[in-house]
Amino acid sequence: DVPGDVGILGLNDMEIAGWQNIDLTTIRQPVGEIVEASVEAIVAMLSDPDRLPEARVFPC
Repeated sequence: DVPGDVGILGLNDMEIAGWQNIDLTTIRQPVGEIVEASVEAIVAMLSDPDRLPEARVFPC
C-alpha cells in the first residue's frame, strides 16, 4: 500500500512529480557542484596517491 506501507522518493526533481494525479516527493541535487567536487577529488588523488579521501555533504 503506497503511501501507507511504502514511500517513494524521486531524485533530481523529476517533472513527473508535478503531475496532479501523482503524489511524489522529490529532491533536487546540486549536480554541478557534485561533478566539480568529484573532479577536484580525482585530481587531488592523482597528485597525491597517499592523500586520504575527504567526505563532502551537499545540500539538496
